Amino acid sequence: MDSEEIRSAKASLEKAIQSKNTETMLDIMSRLRTGVVATEELLKETRLGLVVGKLRSYPNEKVNELARDIVKKWKTDVSRGRPLKATTTGGTNGASPASKGAGIGTPTQRQAQSQSSNGQRTFKSDNVDVNLTDDKIRNNCVGLIYNALAMDTDADSSVILKRAVAIDAQVLARASGNTGSEYRNRMRSLYMNLKDKSNPKLRASVISEDISAQRLSNMNSAELASEDRRKEDAKLEQENLFHAQGAKPQKAITDLFTCGKCRQKKVSYYQMQTRSADEPMTTFCECVVCGNRWKFS
Repeated sequence: MDSEEIRSAKASLEKAIQSKNTETMLDIMSRLRTGVVATEELLKETRLGLVVGKLRSYPNEKVNELARDIVKKWKTDVSRGRPLKATTTGGTNGASPASKGAGIGTPTQRQAQSQSSNGQRTFKSDNVDVNLTDDKIRNNCVGLIYNALAMDTDADSSVILKRAVAIDAQVLARASGNTGSEYRNRMRSLYMNLKDKSNPKLRASVISEDISAQRLSNMNSAELASEDRRKEDAKLEQENLFHAQGAKPQKAITDLFTCGKCRQKKVSYYQMQTRSADEPMTTFCECVVCGNRWKFS
């Protein structure tokens, strides 16, 4: 297929996607799989990789499986066709960077591309397209979760993206399909915990699916915290408990006071000097029957 045929097929595929015509989508995708030998220039020019790449998360299983198969084939095509060039330092050959739109590269190339300007692996340094939906908020959140999961792993970018997309879907469902404050706050909380440098176990467990996306989306702050953080919290809790056991005003129970709520005369009270020394003490009362509290001077 030449460029014009590919553009025509792309336009037809976009219409089929919009009308949710699964049979037409599968027919066009099958022709693209057999008729297109991908190159970086071709994918850049036609932007076909973006359209097919989004179908990897399409609800229909046949469509998303075929989309994944096509993307895998195109990655192989581009890797084979990419020219090698000599480096200035050692004279060894290295691969040219992958196209931004295609999100492709061999494991060695991905490892070389994995270092961004600050040495951190991100979806941009991996050439991964996170714009999988029409919602910018969701796309941005998927990108953040990808960045957090990719911090210290050599896992394939497709695996990391799959986990990030699954987390987004679970949190969105938890928020009743709304990307409002509940969704954003939860995604922000997960991002902060996943990117914590002292919490590599959480990241590894999510990537390996020892912790599923569904379970992760429902974990509380204590479950998400790192081992060091949990120890610090436990130590702080013990210290607070110790301080809470300090001296308190002695309470006495009397029938001299009547509860204004339940009218019972079983009232505990204590007195404290809350104002200047020449002012009367303040009496704090609590009904032992209904728990009603009041004070008077």
